[in-house]
Amino acid sequence: MNNTQSKKNVKTIKSINKYNIIGAIFVTIGCFNTSVKDTADKILVMQDYNPLEIIWFRFSLPFILFALIMPKTTFKAVKGTNRILSMRGVCFLVCSTLAVTTLKFIPLGIYTIIIQLSPICLVIASVIFFKEKLTGLKIISIIMGFVGVAIVLHPSGEEGLSWWYISPFIIMIFAVGFNLLTKKVPKSYDSLSILINVMFMLSIVPSISLIVHPSIWTTPTLHDLIFFLLIPFTTLVSQFSYIKAMQYGEASYVAPFFYMQMVFSLIFSLFVFNERLNLYNIIGCIIILVSALLITFSGIKPIRFLKKRRLTNRKKNQTK
Repeated sequence: MNNTQSKKNVKTIKSINKYNIIGAIFVTIGCFNTSVKDTADKILVMQDYNPLEIIWFRFSLPFILFALIMPKTTFKAVKGTNRILSMRGVCFLVCSTLAVTTLKFIPLGIYTIIIQLSPICLVIASVIFFKEKLTGLKIISIIMGFVGVAIVLHPSGEEGLSWWYISPFIIMIFAVGFNLLTKKVPKSYDSLSILINVMFMLSIVPSISLIVHPSIWTTPTLHDLIFFLLIPFTTLVSQFSYIKAMQYGEASYVAPFFYMQMVFSLIFSLFVFNERLNLYNIIGCIIILVSALLITFSGIKPIRFLKKRRLTNRKKNQTK
């Protein structure tokens, strides 16, 4: 009896590990595509394409595709738009538009490094709005994170820093709002409906802007059109991958793999834009990464402990 149960437990653990690995692979694919999208955004905005035109390609084309392939599901997703989804869409629109604009003025690698503070900002927001407990480890992580950013932003060269280095912090504020509002989305809304709704919400403003001010539109060259089409493709792949990652793997297991985006972005930053990190950037990057991982693992240990204790209690009950 005990041997049979022990074998079942081993099979269960192997099964969980298998799905966790699949989840981690999906996260890595998602991070890679997000970095490719950011790279394409920077290439286009550096050539003076309007950010709203880039946003239009990113969200309107996928929404039109969903409407053609799944008209009923799309109509249901759009019809279900409520105040929470509208506010969520506004937050995402601000994040997306400001991110594209910012990439014109600051290096891709530096931008991605600063954005890694998002988990820390989410913790602060959770403490303020949801009265979550702020442990000593989290306080240390928060301090480390902001110290890391201060080191990364160490002025170098004659020009020093520009005001655009503040924009990643504004993006993080709206990103936190987006994530907090996601928790408020009705459970009756499935992942696909939420994705379609986001595409719909973020295609409204660019579409209206392009109609009212046609001068915003610049007809892409054949070369640039490849990057314009790459943006919606990588957006869909990344969003699909993140959704699948959460379905397959445990959140506590796959969370650290989200920091692969920083690795991919630093590689693209170096080889595509020839943007090199200095010593301050590298030291700050390491401190931010450690602080973000501390935040991540601070939530994992209690979960693992509880699972281990439950498994021990089951074994004791079976023995009795």
